[in-house]
Amino acid sequence: MSCESLILISQRKRERKMQQQKLKDPAPDTSAGFSLPSYCLKFTDDGLGSRKELQFEAINASKALLVAQEEASNRRAELWCDGRKLCNISHTGAGVWEVSP
Repeated sequence: MSCESLILISQRKRERKMQQQKLKDPAPDTSAGFSLPSYCLKFTDDGLGSRKELQFEAINASKALLVAQEEASNRRAELWCDGRKLCNISHTGAGVWEVSP
């Protein structure tokens, strides 16, 4: 199986998970001026991938960590909210994620 096929399969799985999560936790009504916090995952050029930033909105830090877990895969990343660093995350193996200041 080619790399492109594996990436496409991974993207489809992620999209299905996100759709299932939306069904469980519908987005709040933002028509009254309420806006969701803005989160950013920051990755460095670490030999596993290039430097990048991923901007997204989430209802709270718990939901943001779920997104981070999906996106960070096997890389270290910083999680920021509205310009303030919340934590570092890294995958330590065997399904264990380390969250540190």
